[in-house]
Amino acid sequence: MASPLELAYNPSSKFGNELRHGMPWYKVLTQSGIRVGRTDPKLDPKGVLTVEAVNNASKKLHSPALAKALSSIEVFPETGLVGRLQSGQLDAGFFYAVEAKNAKLSTISLTPVYKYAAYTVTILNRAPNPTAGAALIRYLLNAARGYTLRKNGLTPITPQFSGRASAVPTGLRSLVGAH
Repeated sequence: MASPLELAYNPSSKFGNELRHGMPWYKVLTQSGIRVGRTDPKLDPKGVLTVEAVNNASKKLHSPALAKALSSIEVFPETGLVGRLQSGQLDAGFFYAVEAKNAKLSTISLTPVYKYAAYTVTILNRAPNPTAGAALIRYLLNAARGYTLRKNGLTPITPQFSGRASAVPTGLRSLVGAH
């Protein structure tokens, strides 16, 4: 599973209104007076993805103004970013789709770049209920999972197996390519 990085915005702000009506995110971010938040790349993988996304878009679009705008994006702890956007302290912020869906935030994709968080799942050695763990993994890898995942801001991706095949429960080996 993966959750794309998106730009969430306050629909009540002037800048949020521009985003809602189709102005590209990379143009809105370069406007004077916009208040944008992100997390710290030294502390949070989302902060790393945000910096990469803005820098990649700046290069793809040949926009030095966008690269410059990155330095004016305020850094906040992850725990306070949603509240700052919802309260109107920010016009926009960078969030994973799963966070934005959960908080019911308005979002736009970061086209022409695509950054995402990939999630891992495992059954712990000596787990209290390994059968339930295997059932969850079987559900997540089932083709029917797409609707539920997308509804919650997650994107199904092809599973990648790492580790010892012999450690994978027999009933899951064919699903993860561990034979």
